[in-house]
Parts: sequence; structure tokens; C-alpha cells
Amino acid sequence: MVLCIADITELDVNDQEVEGLGPLSFEAQRGVYLHPTYAVTPDRERLGVIDAWMWAREPRDASRQRGGIKENTRWIEGYERVAEQAALLPRTRLVYMTVLKEYLRNKILAPDTVKSYREKTTHLIR
Repeated sequence: MVLCIADITELDVNDQEVEGLGPLSFEAQRGVYLHPTYAVTPDRERLGVIDAWMWAREPRDASRQRGGIKENTRWIEGYERVAEQAALLPRTRLVYMTVLKEYLRNKILAPDTVKSYREKTTHLIR
């Protein structure tokens, strides 16, 4: 069994002159988001990072809407990457561990999200 632990963090580089940054939790903060998935055994042996996304949010427009990919998409994509790994490791159970809102949980469980990989993966959402 491999635990695939996904989370998200802000890399705040507000005090630095760097191109390509976007707003963080507060519009005045500048930086990027990182969404890694770590693989560990139940005995806490670190296996490494099996997936990672890093991106900058787009600023809000005049109507307070934000363009670009929604952060919620990253959770679903993370599960899809775990499911792809599961197809390559037929004797290993992969458990995707994350914190999700209910509507995202329903998307991950939707039949078209991971197609035939579900029998090789498990999700644990807190």
C-alpha cells in the first residue's frame, strides 16, 4: 500500500521582484501556489513526490471574477495522476489522501473521472 498525500500551499514571494506571480489568499500578496502529492508507505517511508502543480492565479477582474483554471481542478487532476500510477502498479493499492469539499468528492467519485482505474485506487477525504 502507498499513501498518496495531496495538499496545497502558498509560496509567498511578496518582497521579491519576480515576474509571473499572482495573487494569493489576499489580492495584495504575491506568489504562486504549489499542489504536490507525496507518496509514503504506512510505515512512513518516504517514496517521493509523484505529482506537483505550480501556478499563479490570475487577478480578479472588474466584476471580482478570477479567470484561469480553478484551484479545485488540481485536486481532481491529482487523483487522476494517482489512478494512472495505479495502472502501472497492479499489485499495489494507492490511497489518495486529501481535504476536499463535498462537491469535489462527488466529482472524483463520478464514473467518468478515472474510468477503469478505480478498482486499483482508494480515496480518503477528510
